[in-house]
Amino acid sequence: MKVLYIVHSTMCGGATISFLNMILGLKNQGVSPIVVSPDIGENEQFDKTLKDNNIPHYKICIVSSYLPIVKFDNIFHWINRFVTIPIKKRRSMRQLREVIRKEAPVIIHTNTGVVHEGYKVARNLGLPHVWHLREYQTLDFHWYILPSASRFRKMLKQSYVVTISDGIRSYFGLTDSPNAHTIYNGIYKQNDIRFNYPKSNYFLCASRISPVKGHDDVIEAFALFVKDYPNYRLKILGDGKEDYVRHLKKKTILLGCADKVDFIGMKYDVREWMSNAKSLIVASKFEGFGRMTAESAFCGTLVIGRNTGGTSEIINKIGGLLFDDISGLRKQMVTLTSLSEEEYSKMVLSAQKTAADLYSIENNVIQIKMLYESICHRKSIS
Repeated sequence: MKVLYIVHSTMCGGATISFLNMILGLKNQGVSPIVVSPDIGENEQFDKTLKDNNIPHYKICIVSSYLPIVKFDNIFHWINRFVTIPIKKRRSMRQLREVIRKEAPVIIHTNTGVVHEGYKVARNLGLPHVWHLREYQTLDFHWYILPSASRFRKMLKQSYVVTISDGIRSYFGLTDSPNAHTIYNGIYKQNDIRFNYPKSNYFLCASRISPVKGHDDVIEAFALFVKDYPNYRLKILGDGKEDYVRHLKKKTILLGCADKVDFIGMKYDVREWMSNAKSLIVASKFEGFGRMTAESAFCGTLVIGRNTGGTSEIINKIGGLLFDDISGLRKQMVTLTSLSEEEYSKMVLSAQKTAADLYSIENNVIQIKMLYESICHRKSIS
């Protein structure tokens, strides 16, 4: 079974990691993947992973179908995107048809909602199309969907759709759609779990450093918390725009907690940091899935997460602590530090059992493969 996958980016993030886990697992189950990625923004590790696993990889002029919020400092970029997107799309669809003619896949699988070329070419060629929605687009990234949100929803109803959370499925009006399925990301293999205790006295934030990830709230809550618990630290992993990182560092100085907050930068051994943390804090304003929230269960660390989006959906399934505001976050930090070893261990082990069932790579691959088989069966009898 040949399946052609279209990705909007090869940069190392949650969507890319989940995608690679998925196609490598599917390859072991007899699926022959072909990958199409943008011809800009190369990621050597992504390319190497595909090459090492003998997966055909084509780079074409893919352009995402959204516009950012208009601001004074990006008005020229906004106008340029608005004008050039239709031109680039004609080119990308022509290139995509050439790849499809050469590889002859039976299914086109688009790994993100913001790329529309796969849908349009699949419809034109009479091929089944799977749309993998990994983001809310508007709620989480504040994007304007092109050509419009209503048009996009109509296109979704003409595709098979995979959403990475029930929240995303509901948001796009697909709850009752027979062709839409919630299939959670595969984080690790089922037996790839660990639990270290005692934990070190630090809270961890591990994500892209951005206002939408809620770092401001975390620092404000920690500044309140550390006044009463001075032996704790806050460690922030990840990178972001320099001006925002400077803003956060200045905030720690103004709030009097700069000597307790460590900006670690980008790290690729996040599991080690997570496994030893007292808790992972996920403060994203609206997370589509929240890969780190699920990952923490495999690492044996409890999560304190914002009561929104995919974060709350995961925590409500596996356990953890939810918060709504800065005061609530500080309160949950206090609650977590007061847990005994027995209480902490019981919560972690319960979370790990559920996470291994719901968020394992094996479970993700099985469900995607079953969807493909169902699609092929329906096509054969139609």
